[in-house]
Amino acid sequence: MTRECAAASLRERIGGIAEGVLRQRYGAALEAVILTGSMARDEATIVERGGGWEVLGDAEFLAIFRDARSRPRPAEMAAAARSIGEALAAAGIVCRAGADSACTEYLARMRPHIYGYELRECGRVLGGDPDVLRRIPAFQPCDIPLEDAVHLLMNRAIELAAKAAELPDCPRALPEEVIYRAAKLHLDAATSLLLFAGEYLPEYAARARRLRHLAADSSGAAWPFPLEEFAGRVESATAMKLTGDLRAGGTWDFFAASLEYAGRLFDWELHRVTGASAAASRSALVEAWMRRQPVAGRLRGWLVALRGLGAHAAFARMPRWTRLLLASPRHWTYAAAADAVFRVPDLLRGA
Repeated sequence: MTRECAAASLRERIGGIAEGVLRQRYGAALEAVILTGSMARDEATIVERGGGWEVLGDAEFLAIFRDARSRPRPAEMAAAARSIGEALAAAGIVCRAGADSACTEYLARMRPHIYGYELRECGRVLGGDPDVLRRIPAFQPCDIPLEDAVHLLMNRAIELAAKAAELPDCPRALPEEVIYRAAKLHLDAATSLLLFAGEYLPEYAARARRLRHLAADSSGAAWPFPLEEFAGRVESATAMKLTGDLRAGGTWDFFAASLEYAGRLFDWELHRVTGASAAASRSALVEAWMRRQPVAGRLRGWLVALRGLGAHAAFARMPRWTRLLLASPRHWTYAAAADAVFRVPDLLRGA
């Protein structure tokens, strides 16, 4: 069996098991079960181990419920994801699972963003209403806010840094999970840049080709780094992601380069989002970016955080948190991450 056939067969098995678990838990309340993410695009990273297959990263599922009243709480969906993972393990499949929920009204009201575009264009309906994804408004990549590209870039950088922080001092070899996340950061740095360039596409392989064409036609363009060199890095990361052969990324240079590109791109994007002067420092850029966030968005973010804590704990923290209302919790997290994560390449070089 070819790798492509094996991957497609594995996707079908994983999808069938996940739908079965969700149907058993929620029954008639479910409108549909959707496979999302790279597995839905047949771009999941699959490695062969001992005659079997292991999926790096997550298989991501979205359960659509008929109305908001029947939609489970996040903790319940986390439990459902664990049940899917256990069912996959019982079937001899090594694969983490993620599960989220939404109601059909959410799809109809969805605003343009990267996740929504990829969901509509590439999501796979595993069961239920086969046309459920057509309820998402048919927006175009040019409709996606540029801030979404910045959020994606920071999320991937934080994911890599969190895994790298678990490493012992000076390991001889980088673990597979760190290499994988460094490759993902290369790929989504390309995604972020292409969205700013008006050239975004949903598939990894298509993005790598588009970036190569952009590099060939970018003489004199004010990119944050040499685009030809970056395009080569992204092609290498794309091959790793699609073949599961991560050996080319097993160096500290590859790890550091992913964060260095991301840091330079982050500054470049904030200059364009905020209109700040070319001489503005990273801290000034971040502060200007935070001040741009609408007040309603800041308050909504803090209300979500407060609800998650419970009434007593939230009340105790309110006096201290009122000083942080300059931005949402997400933006404060990004600000702290930018100050720490993007310094790692210099620390590795002893600068």
